[in-house]
Amino acid sequence: MLALSVWTWVAIVIGVIVVGGILLLFFFEYMLTRFNRLSFLAPFRIHFVPAPEISWTTEPDALALSNQLRELSFVEVGAFDIPEMPHAKIHGFVKEPTAVTARIYNLKGKHWVDLSSYYEDGSSITYSTTDVGEKLPRPSTQTVIRFPEMTLAQLHHRLVQDRPRGNLRSVSTENFVEISAEAHAVYQDWLAERGGYNLEELRILGPGNDKLSADGLQALRQNVARQALINWFGTQADQPFPVEHINDCVPIIHDDLSLEQIVFAFNRTTGDWDAAEKHIPASAKSPRAAFEALNEIRKGGLVKIFEKTTPLCADFYILAEETEEIESTPARDLLIRDRRA
Repeated sequence: MLALSVWTWVAIVIGVIVVGGILLLFFFEYMLTRFNRLSFLAPFRIHFVPAPEISWTTEPDALALSNQLRELSFVEVGAFDIPEMPHAKIHGFVKEPTAVTARIYNLKGKHWVDLSSYYEDGSSITYSTTDVGEKLPRPSTQTVIRFPEMTLAQLHHRLVQDRPRGNLRSVSTENFVEISAEAHAVYQDWLAERGGYNLEELRILGPGNDKLSADGLQALRQNVARQALINWFGTQADQPFPVEHINDCVPIIHDDLSLEQIVFAFNRTTGDWDAAEKHIPASAKSPRAAFEALNEIRKGGLVKIFEKTTPLCADFYILAEETEEIESTPARDLLIRDRRA
C-alpha cells in the first residue's frame, strides 16, 4: 500500500511537470505570436524630427562614416529622431550634383549607411553597407543592393555608375526629409497591399519565429495580415468610416485564414459560440466564401461593408444594425461598438 502510494505521488508529480511544461510552451508561443511581431514590423508611417540629442554622431563609428561623406562633398542635412521608432536615429546628407541621399543609421548602437537615388516615376535604388533587412521582400520599384565591405567612396561610385538611366529626382537639404519619409511610405503601402509578410517570410524575419509551431506561425500570420489590411483600409478614399475606429469586433476575413480562425472570428463577433466548422458547406471553396456561408447559415447578422479585390483579397464585416449608425453618424464620432462588453 505504501509502495502504491509512493508511485501514485510520483505519477502525480510527473503529471504536474508535464502539464506545467505544456502550459509553459503554450504561454511562450502565445507571447511570441501576440507580441513578437512588434519587434520586427516597422510602423506604417514615420516622421523625421530634428534630434535634440546628437552626441551619437560624434562617436567613433558614426564619425568615421560622416567624415567619409564630407570628403565626397556630401552636404549635411542634420540628425533626426523617428518618434515611431525610438531606437532608430538618422544622420542625413545629400549630394545634389549626383542626386544621391545618404543616411547614416544608428539602430541600438549598430551603424550603417544607405546611399539612394530616386526617380520621378516613384522608383528608387539604394546601395547599403549593411545586411540589416536583407531578408525583407521588396517591391520591384525599390531596388536595394548590399555591399558591406565597400568604402563609401566605392559605394557612391558604384551607385552612380550602375543605377538605371531615367529622370532622377533632384535632392536637396530642403527635400531630404520628404523624400526619405515617402520612400518608407511606398514600401509600407506595397506591404499593406500584399497583406503583409507571408508564412515563409515570417518564419525567418522575427526573432523566435523559427521556434513557433505550425499553429503558432499561422496565428502570427493572422495578426500580421490583419494589421496590413487595416493599413490598406486606411489609404482608401472611399472607406466607410475612419481606420482609427476599427477594433477587434470588425472581422477582416482574408484568404490566408484557416477554417478554425474563420469560425473563431464569427463566434467572437456574433456571440454564437455553437457555430462550428461542421456548419460550413463543402461548396465553400475559399476562406472568404466559408465565412460568408457560415454567416448566412447561422444568421449571424453580419454585413460586408468593404472589400479588397486584389491579393491579398479580404472582406470587412460589421453587424447589420451598425450599418445605419455608419450612415447617420458623422465620421469623426463613429465607433464600432464592442459587442462583447
